[in-house]
Amino acid sequence: MIDRIRGVLVFKSPTGIVVEVGGIGLALSVPLTTFDKLGRIGEEAALATYLYVREDALELFGFFSTAERDLFRTLIGVQGVGPKMALAILSRFTPEALTQVIAESDLRRLQSVHGVGRKTAERLLIELKDRLGGKGAPVLAAGAAGGYSAIGEAVRALETLGFTIQQAEEAIRRAKAAAGEQATVEDLIKTALKGGS
Repeated sequence: MIDRIRGVLVFKSPTGIVVEVGGIGLALSVPLTTFDKLGRIGEEAALATYLYVREDALELFGFFSTAERDLFRTLIGVQGVGPKMALAILSRFTPEALTQVIAESDLRRLQSVHGVGRKTAERLLIELKDRLGGKGAPVLAAGAAGGYSAIGEAVRALETLGFTIQQAEEAIRRAKAAAGEQATVEDLIKTALKGGS
């Protein structure tokens, strides 16, 4: 998987960008929250990425922070939410704002996102509430806004070991509770594999 890229921004639009890396132009779809934080054409861009694999295509998505990328991964794990809808949600809400919307069960604000109807909004509320950490903070956004997320890394590690994203998130949530706030990625993974004890 392509985890992150750094290169020169050669094209920029509200829905997609091209970053030149080693002479190769990589096209990425980005949420508006990321677009707004990018520099000008010709400047360097560094993005967390997610490669979405379908039978007929490979799509690369770019995010200003690992928190946005991890939340994107969580969103596309919800039944009925594809990459385009996940991008629309992230274009409307920061990870912190979406966490608040979910914590407050605010259906109206969720339905303000283009393409999100009542049934999808209700499903998002139900499934995302189960994936939130303590006091409404998203488990996957636990790192600094633009940097390294130990929890996100631990979830990805469990996924490579065969866990579904839902199983990985739940296992890491339990591991974090058992291992404490200062747990490293390795601590979280080891605790999760032992069953969170």
